[in-house]
Amino acid sequence: MFHTHIREGEIYIFANLNASVNVMPIRTTSHGYHLTFNEFSKVKKTFFIQDVIKDYKFEKPEDIPEVKILSHSDMLAHEDHVLSITPKATIGGLAVTDVPATYVVLGTIKEVVLESGWWYGSCCRCMQKVIPSDGVYLCQACNRHNLQVIPRYRFDIKVDDSNNSGTFNVFDKAARGFFRVSCSDMVLSQGTSIAAKDNIPSAISAIVNKSFLFMIDVKHNNINETAKNYIVKRMFDDPVLIGKFGANEIDY
Repeated sequence: MFHTHIREGEIYIFANLNASVNVMPIRTTSHGYHLTFNEFSKVKKTFFIQDVIKDYKFEKPEDIPEVKILSHSDMLAHEDHVLSITPKATIGGLAVTDVPATYVVLGTIKEVVLESGWWYGSCCRCMQKVIPSDGVYLCQACNRHNLQVIPRYRFDIKVDDSNNSGTFNVFDKAARGFFRVSCSDMVLSQGTSIAAKDNIPSAISAIVNKSFLFMIDVKHNNINETAKNYIVKRMFDDPVLIGKFGANEIDY
């Protein structure tokens, strides 16, 4: 779009463009990012880098208070409160409840299921799954062609609570919240195996045979259509929280 207006070695200001992690195995740059321009992108030539700094400098007003960074004990207290007001259930209880809601379940992960891999390439606009199409990626949800995709977590786990077992679906938000690592960074950390979705990272394989508290969404289709795959909203492995769950009565 701008190839006739820009020259190597000169400084430009660009606006209205997308920056995403470049997950392609072959790159034209040494860094790990890709810029995508569109019909609304703008470019302006400048002669001094100071112009960029001046135009895009962010200053902190004096009347804004300091942002408090929560300590581990603060986070634990918050999570304890969230779990304490959420109904507690067994895996068997999820199957018989007739109330769509969020429940807390204690269980042990027995297997990470990799039939569809552990991540998928998503549309840059709507975050739905895309499919390769003529050198680009087609999003059927918004009928948009993507030059690049955003990796997002999506894998299934087999969970057992000693009485029953079930399949839980872990999506991007829950996985990011637990691993504290974006899927893009997790994919990049795989190096040469970047395209091998069945090559599970050590951080994900490490959750097998460990006990967790799961916040599970039971939806209408779980009740009305006997669909027994449950979506994980959050997952916790803190032994203090797990101990408190075991000491409380089960609601379902």
